[in-house]
Amino acid sequence: MGARETRAFTVYDWDNNERIVAIENKPIEAIVVNIVSGDETAYIYYEDGTEIYVDSSMHRLESYLDETYLIKKNEVEKWINFEFRTEAPEGKEEMESFKSAERAAYFTKKRYERLFK
Repeated sequence: MGARETRAFTVYDWDNNERIVAIENKPIEAIVVNIVSGDETAYIYYEDGTEIYVDSSMHRLESYLDETYLIKKNEVEKWINFEFRTEAPEGKEEMESFKSAERAAYFTKKRYERLFK
């Protein structure tokens, strides 16, 4: 049996440390992202019915659920390839501290705006 083709992407912990995870390169149906004590975790659901769990932290001392959001099939690539800001927004002196929070804010804001249209 040959090696399976993989792809890699990055998840972030509360201190913006990167963890590169390798997953099978097959169609993804959805990703459920949880921010746990500032750390990104994700359940990746493949179209073939299989699933995997990834976690940005290997040493979490406490687990508080900060945010949960769903990435649907049509947004998977955008989430995986999300481009973080490189400088603070106008009117702010410094960047928000958590990359996990920045990515969550982008995708959850998008959903909340849909509710009010």
